[in-house]
Amino acid sequence: MTNPVEPPPVAADPAPAAPTPELSSIAAPPLFPPEPVVAPAAPVADVADEAPPAWRKHIEELRKENAAARVSSDAKAEQAAQVAADKAKAEILGIFKKAIDPDSDVANLTPEQLVEQAQAKTAQAEADAEAKIAAAEARATAHEAKARATDVALAVHRRAGDGVDSDALLDSSSFATRMGALDPTAPDFTSQVDTEIASFLDANPGRYRKATGLVNTVPRSGGSFEAGNAQQPAGEPTVESLLKQVQDGRGPGRASRGFRNGGSA
Repeated sequence: MTNPVEPPPVAADPAPAAPTPELSSIAAPPLFPPEPVVAPAAPVADVADEAPPAWRKHIEELRKENAAARVSSDAKAEQAAQVAADKAKAEILGIFKKAIDPDSDVANLTPEQLVEQAQAKTAQAEADAEAKIAAAEARATAHEAKARATDVALAVHRRAGDGVDSDALLDSSSFATRMGALDPTAPDFTSQVDTEIASFLDANPGRYRKATGLVNTVPRSGGSFEAGNAQQPAGEPTVESLLKQVQDGRGPGRASRGFRNGGSA
């Protein structure tokens, strides 16, 4: 028969650990050492109190004179500072006055009036600059229009052909209007000119053709006769001559005048 096994003894609970102090409760050492406490200084005895009675009155008089001298010195220093400030202000205003209008009498103007004059001059200068810019733009526009008319007139003279009166074409207001719609810088400008000329001639047959024929014979001395053409075929004008005539406002014959002024239908 076996003996019963006894259970092992239960270990006792360990003793609770000591509480850890919180960090916030630990006082940090001071960064700087405390300032030493200085005892208040003993009051200084008045010299007049220790002086003989005969000197006390003299000491009081000296003190009054020193106080009056200090007050006078402060007043003089303040007055000198004010004079210097007024002088500097006058010099600055003089500079502004000379810059605004050196020829006018502006000695009695206030700073506010000087500012108003400066603003007025600035506005006038801006207006003048804008007017100059507008005038320059107008001149550029007129120059471009004149160059455009020159290019169109030259193109008509060069593409019209020997049998076409290009001067009469350019005198026509309706033709000038149609040509004015073309862009001389377009790559197909020449073909557009040809198309407009052909279309206008088809719409006005015979009106813008040059008349050719024979004139009456002219008797010469000796009784000989010789027939001649009524109009000799003129050679094509050069680009330089046409350009000069158009720029001078004369135009080749009537052409430039009609194209520039609108001409007649």
